[in-house]
Amino acid sequence: MSDPNLSKKDRRDAARAERQAAEQAATASAARKRRLSILGGLVGAAAAVIVAVALATSGGGDDDEPAAPAPTSAAVAGAAESSEMLTGVAQSGNTLGDPKAPVTLVEFADLQCPFCRDYAVQTLPRVIQDYVRTGKVKLELRLLTFLGPDSVRGSQVAARAGEQNKLWNFVDLFYRNQGEEQTGYGTDAFLKKLTAGVSGLDSAKVFASPVTETATEADKEADSLAAANGVTGTPAILIGKSGGPLKAVDGLTFDDSGADYDRVKAALDAALTGS
Repeated sequence: MSDPNLSKKDRRDAARAERQAAEQAATASAARKRRLSILGGLVGAAAAVIVAVALATSGGGDDDEPAAPAPTSAAVAGAAESSEMLTGVAQSGNTLGDPKAPVTLVEFADLQCPFCRDYAVQTLPRVIQDYVRTGKVKLELRLLTFLGPDSVRGSQVAARAGEQNKLWNFVDLFYRNQGEEQTGYGTDAFLKKLTAGVSGLDSAKVFASPVTETATEADKEADSLAAANGVTGTPAILIGKSGGPLKAVDGLTFDDSGADYDRVKAALDAALTGS
């Protein structure tokens, strides 16, 4: 409410403050609704799993041992979408796509980086559909760990998943379930939940040895390659002829406008045509 005793400038400033407060309240309300919606979905999914387990274990005879509930990928957010995006695409370690593809896209990323998540969710699926599935481009992922222990632990599990050619599946699920950076959410329980959501991944083998916060050789190699290519932040996207020099894609904004895909597409097309 405006005060007639205030100057014109003061009334204008007060009105602006009221609008901003109203906008913030609306944003908070919308965020709360989204959180409640997500929570409701999780509760519903959990209830469905409990019912399914009860039905499965109630049908045996008196001598039957009750079956332990198996991990289900349905309990992992984004598992179905992730599987659909990557099913049928060749993987080998940290490489996705035909190893003989004429063009290579190298991504430097940190698993805790929210901009890396935005790129993975908004732009990467279109790159895979249009360029990787068609055999034109192969992708290489180099994980950096500058955001702390959760990044290191996640990178270790990703590398172990890569030994089973499931690195990209694990990384995609990590992004879809990403928490607030540097909050310690990358626990064994969190990481095991993600690996259980990757179809065909032997989670027990992944965790056969402890996951630590010590940088591995793969982490150190990624750091060296980042330095050699002038990478100073994540995500960094570099594109070039396979086996040749790489050029960074500049001007990425990591919003949902679709402009980032257009920039990556232009760089890929230029590399494919040699222009």
